[in-house]
Amino acid sequence: MMRYFIFVSLALSLIACASSEDVRYYRLHPKALQRALKNCPDSHPRQIACAELIKIADEVNTLAYQLQRDPQGFGNTILTSEAKLAELERDFKKNKAQSGLYTEIAQEKQKIAEYLAIVQWLESPGK
Repeated sequence: MMRYFIFVSLALSLIACASSEDVRYYRLHPKALQRALKNCPDSHPRQIACAELIKIADEVNTLAYQLQRDPQGFGNTILTSEAKLAELERDFKKNKAQSGLYTEIAQEKQKIAEYLAIVQWLESPGK
């Protein structure tokens, strides 16, 4: 019985990890997100629901609109996030016992990566 419980728990945790990885993938690859949305009614790409893809697309489109509306402000947001990340990493280096900082660092890195993915998607010469 205990083996069964451990097996089910492990399987569910792997599914949860895969789902969050898929969400992260689509946030960082807007072109792949567009393709997935086009195919969504017919198939569920990368084991993610169409409703979740639509939610991600709304968030990506909001960032894209911010970049198009105010490129300088968008860039300043990235710079501010990078400065905050550097400060968090410095604080974490001083005191590694603060586990909350590790989470904040990961979130800030993800935010920067998402913003840079939007810049690459819309502003790169090889669109």
